[in-house]
Amino acid sequence: MTETTSYRQLSAEEIILLGQEWENYQRWERMREYVTTLYPPEAHEITISVTSEYNDNTYDDDAHILVADRDGELLSFDFSLPWWRQFGLSEGEKTYMREDKSGAVGNVTGAAEEAIKTLVTDLLGVEFLETWQPRDPITYTFVVDAPPAISFAEVLVAE
Repeated sequence: MTETTSYRQLSAEEIILLGQEWENYQRWERMREYVTTLYPPEAHEITISVTSEYNDNTYDDDAHILVADRDGELLSFDFSLPWWRQFGLSEGEKTYMREDKSGAVGNVTGAAEEAIKTLVTDLLGVEFLETWQPRDPITYTFVVDAPPAISFAEVLVAE
């Protein structure tokens, strides 16, 4: 005798949840690419905060990105990774960026400054805009080596 599995369609609420989880998973994938491009392999957690900074009658979006290891120690950029080689950073620039623990994207110096803002926009979805009104702060935290859960791997699920 063969066993029969019956399936049901996801409810509207489950489909919405799945969409939100899938969006979060895609965000995690891009975040992981960002971390593995710039930071050492012991990177475990990333926190991305986007705020509006007042700047002479307008507000500029600013991002702070903190990457930590499993013990919660903040990590600096890993300048031995291929992405960094294109800039020919001086030892002074590297030292400054290693010592800066603020996570402020604007504190990246030299030729890498615009490139890292582009990388943050492309992979993390942070646009550095100038606006007339401040935006509400946004913060995301991800575990680098553990993807977020997706409740339903298939649209039809076993009952």
